[in-house]
Amino acid sequence: MNDLTTTHVGMDVHQDSIAIAALLPGRELPEQWQTPHTPQKVNRLIRRLKQLAPGELRCCYEAGSSGFVLQRQFIKAGVRCDVIAPSLIPRKPGDRIKTDMRDAAKLAGYLRGGNLTVVTPPTEADEAARDLCRARAAVQRDQLRQRHRVLKLLMRHGMIFRSGLNWTQTHLRWLRALRLDPITQMVLNDLLLSLDQHAARIAGFDDQITALAQDDLYQKSVGILRCFKGIDTLNAMIMLTEMHDVKRFGSPRQLMGYAGLITRLARRNGEVAWCMPATRICGGRWWRLPGITGTRRASDSRSVAAVQAPRRRQWRARTR
Repeated sequence: MNDLTTTHVGMDVHQDSIAIAALLPGRELPEQWQTPHTPQKVNRLIRRLKQLAPGELRCCYEAGSSGFVLQRQFIKAGVRCDVIAPSLIPRKPGDRIKTDMRDAAKLAGYLRGGNLTVVTPPTEADEAARDLCRARAAVQRDQLRQRHRVLKLLMRHGMIFRSGLNWTQTHLRWLRALRLDPITQMVLNDLLLSLDQHAARIAGFDDQITALAQDDLYQKSVGILRCFKGIDTLNAMIMLTEMHDVKRFGSPRQLMGYAGLITRLARRNGEVAWCMPATRICGGRWWRLPGITGTRRASDSRSVAAVQAPRRRQWRARTR
């Protein structure tokens, strides 16, 4: 790319406004202005940039809550627009002044120098599937919080289930058979109703994700991933929607780094220690258990513990 004919544009994007810095060919100081963040104003901005640029036009902005809608609008208008990884933008240690215009000018300068890392954007179909899987995960987190509230409420009243594991069918029957004082019983009934609603929502999301996995876009990849122990349709869809394209990684090391499974070297007090990030891949806890799959019920925990015990002893002996 010839910088003598290319105009580099950096944009600091917010919900209501966009700060623009355009570096024209052969100039060191950018032209800066601000515009409202609406589809009509963005189209007007694109026309202004086309009139301003004498040759090729290249734009960029940081990845964030604004998503990829702005990039798609630029690409639809025939203008190249890249989304930049914020954590990989070069930063000077002493530079603490941060404004929208300064951020846009820095992006334009770094774009001209080739010092930015571009994020591979997902397609609209991939983004919709990812939103579906993340919505299910959000409901599952809410369900976990409600379960904690139920257990803490009963613990404050001295009622603890001691006949097995929590949240089995036996435990649920025990919960519904409890009779407390009227006000506490009303609170408990409300929490149990909320748990039933969360369970119904999760089941609905599971049905939608299973139906989506039958689409031609995911059917082959889901079938391949299901060949691995511990990975079923749901886990496969979560992995595919979060990565959205395995081919965008140049090597397995890059893929493992994206997933957080690459060990890093840390030096503390002159000693070298290998540290593993606490990232967990769905289904990863099942791979080391022979014959155990993600469909095992909680009532089978005795056999799971029997398998885990010798493995844990071997792991402690290796890492001691």
